[in-house]
Amino acid sequence: MKIVVAAALAILAQQPAMGAETPLQLHKKSLTKEIDSNAEIIAFYKDLLNRNPTVKHQFDQLIRQSPEYGDPHFGPDDPQLVEWFPRTESGRIEDGHSTEANFLVIQNLSFTRPNQHDSNLAVVSEFHVIHTNKSHAVSGLNGPSASDSDEVTITFLGFRDFKLSPIKPIQAEPKTAPDHPSAPLK
Repeated sequence: MKIVVAAALAILAQQPAMGAETPLQLHKKSLTKEIDSNAEIIAFYKDLLNRNPTVKHQFDQLIRQSPEYGDPHFGPDDPQLVEWFPRTESGRIEDGHSTEANFLVIQNLSFTRPNQHDSNLAVVSEFHVIHTNKSHAVSGLNGPSASDSDEVTITFLGFRDFKLSPIKPIQAEPKTAPDHPSAPLK
């Protein structure tokens, strides 16, 4: 199956998303529970498509590139999350940890009928995520105890042109049989 991945033409990685003056960001902090970064990225992506007219317009422009666009059986699949590069992680158990990584949200566009599900286009968007977990002492009714605070900042970097190109196979030198059974391979 041929997969063609869509591109948003005038978006550069160093610019805020869609040329806006401020980047599109989500910031969450919790003193009581761990934040699921992966779920937050997908929820933020869906929220951008539903509530941000600029992002929605770009998404609509990208899906129009599909030959099946306009057919009543055409539509987006559930978005899939892939951790991407660069990624850095640091921290200690007693102090907490910090992770900074980029993620791709890949949303296949498909043509679906009974017993048929074809995809020929995917819209790819990139997010930058900083997730920190800090341990700190909290005083309570039963004296001081340890508590964690979770904080995540997700920045939408924009839609991406993502092309997979085959690499040239590496040709290994053929190994010759040794002249003697105890001799190493040449």
